[in-house]
Parts: sequence; C-alpha cells; structure tokens
Amino acid sequence: MIPLIALTTSSLQANELPDPGLARQAVTSPEAVQIKDFTHMPPQDRDERMQWWRDARFGIFIHIGPYAVMGGEYKGKVPHPCAEWIMNFGKVPAEEYRKNASQLTLDKFDADAWVQAIKAAGAKYIIVTTKHHDGFCMFDSALTDYNVKKATPYGKDFLKELSDACRKHGIIFGTYYSVLEWDNPKLGFIPAKNKTGYLPYMKGQLAELIGKYGTEVLWFDGEWEGWWKDADGREIYNYLRTLKPDIIVNNRITKARKGMAGMSKDDMFGADFGTPEQEIPDTGLPGKDWESCMTMNKSWGYAKHDQNWKSTQTLIRHLIDTASKGGNYLLNIGPMPNGEIPQPSLERLAEVGRWMDKNHEAIYGTTLSTFGKLPWGRSTTKGDTSYLFIYDWPQDGKLLIPITPEGELTLKALDGGATVPYERIPGGIMADIGKLSRDPHATVLAMTGKGKIIDGISPQTDGNFLLDANTAHLSGGVKLETPPASGKLVGASEKTVQNIGFWMKQPDTISWKINNAKAGHYKLEIDYACAPDTAGTPVDIAQGSDSLQWTVSPTASWQDYRTVSPGLIRLQQGDNTITFKAAAKPKIGVANIRSVRLTPSSPSR
Repeated sequence: MIPLIALTTSSLQANELPDPGLARQAVTSPEAVQIKDFTHMPPQDRDERMQWWRDARFGIFIHIGPYAVMGGEYKGKVPHPCAEWIMNFGKVPAEEYRKNASQLTLDKFDADAWVQAIKAAGAKYIIVTTKHHDGFCMFDSALTDYNVKKATPYGKDFLKELSDACRKHGIIFGTYYSVLEWDNPKLGFIPAKNKTGYLPYMKGQLAELIGKYGTEVLWFDGEWEGWWKDADGREIYNYLRTLKPDIIVNNRITKARKGMAGMSKDDMFGADFGTPEQEIPDTGLPGKDWESCMTMNKSWGYAKHDQNWKSTQTLIRHLIDTASKGGNYLLNIGPMPNGEIPQPSLERLAEVGRWMDKNHEAIYGTTLSTFGKLPWGRSTTKGDTSYLFIYDWPQDGKLLIPITPEGELTLKALDGGATVPYERIPGGIMADIGKLSRDPHATVLAMTGKGKIIDGISPQTDGNFLLDANTAHLSGGVKLETPPASGKLVGASEKTVQNIGFWMKQPDTISWKINNAKAGHYKLEIDYACAPDTAGTPVDIAQGSDSLQWTVSPTASWQDYRTVSPGLIRLQQGDNTITFKAAAKPKIGVANIRSVRLTPSSPSR
C-alpha cells in the first residue's frame, strides 16, 4: 500500500477547513483587505511552505467544464486538438456555448470514487479547474449564477463535494483559475475590455476558493493576455498570501513565465514554482521548484475523438524523469460531461498505482539525481541513498554504475528486496542484475552509501563507446525528442529510442563526455536522419586538437535513419569530450541524431 507522506502545515493535517477569517469578508469586499508584500520573503519562508509539495512529486490535473459536452467537436469538425479551447477556435457564439451548461449533467459523478482512483495511483494532490477560459465556474460562487450549482442539471456544489472527498481520503486539494475569460454573462463584459471592473470579481472568487473550499494551491493560467500586467500578478499574489500565508501559487500569475518551457525569467518574480507544459526540462534545475503538466492523450478537456493515449510505461517514465530532475509531475485527466473519468484514464491510473505500490520510496521525498545522464535510465536521491531506475536492460545482465565507492555500498532491488552483487572496475561498479525480475516500466535499485560520481560515459566491455541521445549535453535550441515510432539503436540493448532534434542554428552544439578511454583512433558511426530539403550542412566533429568534418547527406525523411561513418577521430588517454557543431548555417535543420558509436580502429597505446 502507498503510504501517506508527512505534511508540514497544520491546515493540511486537519480534517476540517481552517477558519476562513479574512477570506469570507474578501468575497464581497476585496478592497477591505490590507495587502502585505510577500514578494521579498526570506528563503526559509519558501522552504517551509513548499516542503509538502516537494515531497509529493506527483499530482493529478483535472479539466472539467461545459466544453466536455461538446467533446472537442463543433458542426462535425474538430477545431483544435485541445477540447477546452473549442469556444475560441471553433468561434462558437457565447449565447450558443452557454447552452452546454444545461447538458453538463454530472449524473455519474462520484467524488469519493475520483479521489480513491487518484490516491490509488500514488498521486498526493490534485489541481482542478474551477474557471477555465470560457468563464464558467465549477463551484457555487456567490458572485455569478453562471456556475455548476445554478446553471446545470446537477444542481449541487461540485467543488465542495470534491474538496471534502480530498480531505476525507488524505489528498491535498488545489485549484486552477484562469486569468482570462472569453465570456462573463454576470459582468456583461470580458476582462480584456474592463480590467478595473473585473479585478474585484476575480479577487472575490479567489477569496471563495480559499475560505469556502480551503484550496492549498492556486494554479493560474491565461496570463499571456496583453491587458494583464506583471504588477497585476504581484498584487494578486500578495492578496492571496495575505488571505492565506501558506498558500502556494504558480508562476502563471505574473509575466515571468518563458513560454511553454515554463520556467521563470531570472530577473522577474515568478511566484512559487515554474510550469513546463507538455515537456520536461533536459536537465535538473538546482534551487528551482517546477512542475511539468502533461496530458494522457493530446487534449486537456474531454475529447471524444482523441484516442491517442500514452502508454503506461510513458507515463511512469515521465514521473521518474521529472523526479530525477527535481520536479513534480502533474498528470491530466479530462472527465466526461456525465462526471465519469474515461476508462483509458482509469486503467492507466491503476497501472501507475501498481508500479508505485512497489517503488514509491524512490519517488516521494526525493531530490534530483546526483549522477549525470545515465545511458540506461534515471536516478533520484534521498540522503545517502540513490534510487536507480533501469529502463534499458543490458544484454549480459551487467549494469555499469558510474560511481567510485568510498567504503562499501549496499545495492538492493526495491521490488522484493534482493541484494544485488557488484564488483569494482575502472569505470565505476559493475552490478550483476541478471537474476532480478524485469519490470516493463522501470526496475528500481536502491544504492546506499557514499562514493564519488564519475561524470561521463565509460567504455563497454568490448572497448566501444555508445553515445546515445539521452546522454548528450545540448546547447541552444537543441532538444531531446521521443518520436511516435521507435526502433533500435545501433548496437544497443533493449532501448527506448529517443533522438536529438531541433538542431537548427549554427552556434548550437551537441557534446558527450567520455572517460576511461584508451589512447588511439576510433571509428565514428552516426545513426542519423535528415530530410532531403535541408541536407548538406557541414558539421565539425572535434575532440581536443583533433577534428574531422561530416557533410550531412539526405535520408528519406526526418524519421528515416541510417548509419554513416565520416572517418576516424583520436581520443586521449582518460577523459575526452566530443563536440558536434554546424560549420555553416543550416537551411532548416542540421540532422536528427539517435546515437554515435566509437570503435577502436588502431592499436591503443
């Protein structure tokens, strides 16, 4: 059974809502709140508030609203992959869109069943949409009748039932609230036309979410609108923390967010955490709190046409990847208009939960990996223990872990507790995992003890080096991609194939650090793809003072991979860094690269 994590604030430990105090008054009189400045608080303030959130690592996003009635389709067409945007991209008139509320029946909604499914998956908190861009409120707001209790056949306070179920089952309750609105029948205008008139309404509803529902997180969105200013965001942040000092707020309340990458600009106030959307940062971000929000299929809201479900393995590895880089994973579900969670979502939640039952220790309360990029998987850290997630099983059952022990290490499988033997070698330790049962999603080892991390890629037993996309250091706009179709890496074992992509600018570089090399010449083999209309870019490949040039030849497409050997490169004894850089401006892109293999080609000395 997945255990509860220790929570650090009294409000989270209580079964009842805290005294709403000032929040109740602020619903109708937000101007009476004497706002304090919380934007310059000491690090201790942040650390105390964020501790439960950092320990949790895994939350569930819920997108529910009148858009679910349309299911992503309007007049026989799908205006946009994301169903919750249908009013905007479908150009649905406001009067017509509002009629969806009368069909949002929620007749199958069971708050306890939702929360129990979420808890069984191993998630520790939820973020639920209380008002999306369409302006409809999924809570019984005193400030508008355009809400779930007064405008739908359900006739009850959906949000109160859900928040109560969360407290009953030990799940932390958080809420999403959109800054922008496309429609507001109560006010008779949208905020873009009258921000001054909108702000008291917004503040009053935020006070309701705090005082009436006890939200612990406010997750904003829609801050990209030109009428919303950074000063507005700071004011709202200070207002919220005046009402509830321990509340956590995402960076989409100010103007600090840098696009979908989600992190905050260094010279701007980014509230409490960054919000990468549909992506995970390439590396860990020490000292920064962030949360990657990602869908199970393509849409956030319910889309009846969208059957592009990610596999359970992908979802679990996204969770692992975010934790290994020090972030949280916010996985979305989009319930149907009758209040049921789609069956494919429930199935995946249950499967994630079965994996978490065995391996939760390696996720909760962990920090980012102390290792560099591991060619076979990921790792997290908790005290003197590193948790090693094995994605790609070595053919001979021997796993190279790049660490030089300081004393003895203990190495055990989390599932079953079997001790894993190992031996010390020049590149680290070689663990014998051949007798362990393989988990199709990720097998987890717990390694306890101290040692010196070896940064770089060590040679394989045959003296070759396999430099794959996952272990590359990328600069500029170059990114790691996981294409929909996968194959096998050149000479790799059981490998989930990723590639290096978006290599589009001349200054961008791709590099690999390798260690324990024997001096000599090595044959380069590059597994790459390049569409015909952009081929021909010359690439400089350098190691120390030695270099060679590769002119990229076309393949049939960006997904058609082939192997080329541009020549030999000399490695020095010990540590080396091999760097790829375009020698001229590419037409569109340089190439996609899945792997580079180095094979000794002359006697070493």
